[in-house]
Amino acid sequence: MTKTVRTTEKYSYEVMQRDLSMLQAQYPGMDRFDFGESAYGKKLVAVNVGAGQRRLLMVGAHHGREYISSAFVMASLEKLLAEGGPPEGVLVTFVPMINPDGVDISIYGGNNLTDSMELLGSDIRAWKANGNGIDLNRHYPALFWKNGPASEGFGGLAPAIESEGRAMMELCNRWDYTISATFHSKGEVIIYGDTNTPRVNEESYIIAQRLSRVTGYEIMPVSSDPSVFAGGFENWFRQEYGRPSILMELSPSNGTDIPHDMRQFDELVWNRCSEVCNVLIDCLFLI
Repeated sequence: MTKTVRTTEKYSYEVMQRDLSMLQAQYPGMDRFDFGESAYGKKLVAVNVGAGQRRLLMVGAHHGREYISSAFVMASLEKLLAEGGPPEGVLVTFVPMINPDGVDISIYGGNNLTDSMELLGSDIRAWKANGNGIDLNRHYPALFWKNGPASEGFGGLAPAIESEGRAMMELCNRWDYTISATFHSKGEVIIYGDTNTPRVNEESYIIAQRLSRVTGYEIMPVSSDPSVFAGGFENWFRQEYGRPSILMELSPSNGTDIPHDMRQFDELVWNRCSEVCNVLIDCLFLI
């Protein structure tokens, strides 16, 4: 259970920024920085902890309705800071919310722009895309295909034209991460490889096994259908760098796309996943 990060609230952009400010006051050595802007002009924020050539990236909320993943990345940040940081020679970068516009649309509702887009389903709370109707985890240049704006599932008219996607790619190019991990909901599964990047699958599978042992989550088979995985950040990262990228679906499926009640955060996520960051740090020494 965290002491500062408010994991029991709907985890909006404003809540994240307040929590980051409180953590920075407690841990002055925390390196907080902006690395871009969202479609609506919100600052994209990251935090570096530690320093070294072994580097881990943890990313939350590619999808608006999955803000429980932002709370998880923030809780993992607080836990690592409270433990004194990573081992010597290790840098961990936390990006709690790469899609702040989508998160706030899911929490607070739409606007004139989103009202003109196709809403797949009947509830704005299930909004998955960014503010321009682009699914950021279908938007990276990895087997990309064209389509159009909506509440979910649309990668855009060209890859990496959205500011959030470009910023994410530039961050990866700048820091040369050894391993990346992205966090989503729902499903309680670990996705580690795809048929487009077979050379990375063996290393990724070792990481997936270690995460599965700690969390009890099921390891999914190598993704073989590009219509499912193409344009994903993890697939792009493996393709671009030839290094492992893991996707974790944190919370249980419950037959709906509506976000879970955040008051159940500990029960649904943290009780099983609190050691995920430490496991990923350990895996840096295997690559």
